[in-house]
Formats: sequence, C-alpha cells, structure tokens
Amino acid sequence: MDSLETRSAYPNGKYLRKSDSELAEKLAQRSYDERLLAEVEKQLKNIQYTIKKCERKEIVKVEELRTFYEKMSPVRKKLVNPRVISDEEYATHWLAKSYAGKEFVEGQAELYTERGERVRSKSEKIIADMLYRKNIPYRYEDPVTIKGLGKIYPDFTCLRLLDRKVIMWEHFGMMTDSEYCKKTMRKIDTYTKNGFIQGKDIIYTFESEGYSLNTMSVELLVKEIFNI
Repeated sequence: MDSLETRSAYPNGKYLRKSDSELAEKLAQRSYDERLLAEVEKQLKNIQYTIKKCERKEIVKVEELRTFYEKMSPVRKKLVNPRVISDEEYATHWLAKSYAGKEFVEGQAELYTERGERVRSKSEKIIADMLYRKNIPYRYEDPVTIKGLGKIYPDFTCLRLLDRKVIMWEHFGMMTDSEYCKKTMRKIDTYTKNGFIQGKDIIYTFESEGYSLNTMSVELLVKEIFNI
C-alpha cells in the first residue's frame, strides 16, 4: 500500500499518502517531542524537590528519556530526530575529539596500554588499562587551560557516562622528591581554587620511592567514582 500509517497522530486512523510524508514527519516529531518534554518536566520537578530537601544537586537520569525513541516502531524512528542520544553514541562522539598531546622525549621507555597507546609510566598503564577494561571513555594527556597553571596536560580526562560528567585524573609518581612534592601540592591547590574537587571533579593518585600504585586501589577508586 502506497501510504504511511499515523494512527497516533490521527485517532480516527487516517492514512496519509507518500506525498504527505513531510506532514507525517512533523506529526511524528511533535508527538515524540511532547512526550519527551513531559518526562523532562517530571524529572525536573523531582530534582527540584530533592535539592530543596537535601540541599544538594542530584544526577539527572536520562535512561527513561531514551526509551521513548527506542520503543518506537522502525517506521516512526525514520521520521524522528531523537533529542537524547544513547550512551554509546555520546561516548563515540566524545572520543572523536582531535587534540595534540605532549611529545615523548627521545630515549624514553616505551610503554603501551591495552588500548595500544603509549604512556609514560607503569602506573599510568595500570590506570589506563583499568579504565579500558571497565569501558570508561578517556583521553590521554588532552590539554586544558587552567587559571594559575596555564596550558597543562592532565594524565587522563575521563567521561562518566552515568551523568556524562567529565572527570580528570592526575597521577603524581615522584612524591619522594621534595621539589616535585612541593610543585604537586601547589598544583593541587590551584586545581581546588579553580573548582576541581577531589573525588568529584578530579582524582589524585600518588606514588613514592617506597610505595607503588597497585591495581586493587585503582579498581576501588574506579568503582567508587564511576559507579562501575
């Protein structure tokens, strides 16, 4: 039959010809948008209530919003431009960012992660491999400009898909060195002044001559911060 069914838009079950496909798309999109908006408003009210009661922000869970599109029939999906994309699509787009990391010094040891990228230390490999195994999107040494620090290269910039929050991870591996330790403390202080709070916006791990980073500690941090 040379037509598209739009019973959700027309209660009486009216059929539209192919020549009216543009109208069908608009009707389908409007229906989808209205349902999505209603759900967003519902969640907003719940969040406002939680903030007022607990005096803190809550994560907006969008999984319910995505199901509107996923539950639609294949025909109607073709007529709709989804307003909320899946975590997989979001992560793919986030990882596609083009950037230039720091260059490696000639003669520096070559260490590679399970993802196949070169890192600067065994500890960075431990962190990178853990993020990779837990399917946490991350970028290695993605440059960022911080007031008081200028252009820097955080070891890892990670994406927590639960709420699509970006969390940085800095590993400080020479805490036995007094000068390095002083620079590290100044750097952490500057991060804090710029709103990067440990365990919320940024993760710090440390290492000294007598203490090496271990896989168990990294795994516990990942589980706690990323809810994996």
